[in-house]
Amino acid sequence: MNLSTLIKQYFSTSENDVTIDVFDEKNIYDVYHRVVSVLTQHLDIETTVLEAMSYCFYEILIRGVMVTFSFREYGENLGTRPSLGKRVREQLMPLLEQDERVVLDFTGVNVVSNSFADECIAKLLLTMPLSELKSRTTFRGLNPIASESVLTALQRRHLVTA
Repeated sequence: MNLSTLIKQYFSTSENDVTIDVFDEKNIYDVYHRVVSVLTQHLDIETTVLEAMSYCFYEILIRGVMVTFSFREYGENLGTRPSLGKRVREQLMPLLEQDERVVLDFTGVNVVSNSFADECIAKLLLTMPLSELKSRTTFRGLNPIASESVLTALQRRHLVTA
C-alpha cells in the first residue's frame, strides 16, 4: 500500500505538495492521530482507506521501527537462571546483534525472578554498555514486581561491569 498515492488521490486539489516524512517511535502515534483526524473530516474518504492507512502505520511502527520479543512465549512464570534464563537470552541476542531495536514485551508474564532477570536481561551488559542497551531496547508489559526484579538485576550487573 502506497500511502503517498492515497494522500495525493484524496488531496489532489491541495496547493502544497503532500509529503510523508520518516517516522520514528517518538512521533508515529502523534502523526497517526493527526492524519486520521484530518481524514475523518472528509466525508468522501472511504473506511477502507482509513483501514489501509492504519495498517501502513502499524507496519511502520512494528516492522520498520522495532522488533517485539515476547517473553510470554517462554511461560507466565520466568524463574530459573541456568536453563530458561540462558536459553531466552540466547534467543534474544541475535536480534540485538543485528542492530535491531527490540521491544522486550512481558505482557502476560506474572513472575520474573531475580535470577532469571540477571541471567536473561542483565547479562546483556556483558556484551554492550548500559547506554547502548537502553537505546536499543524498551520494556512493555512489566508488572510492578517483575519490573523491580529487572531493575535490581540491571543495577547490580551495571555496578559489576562499570
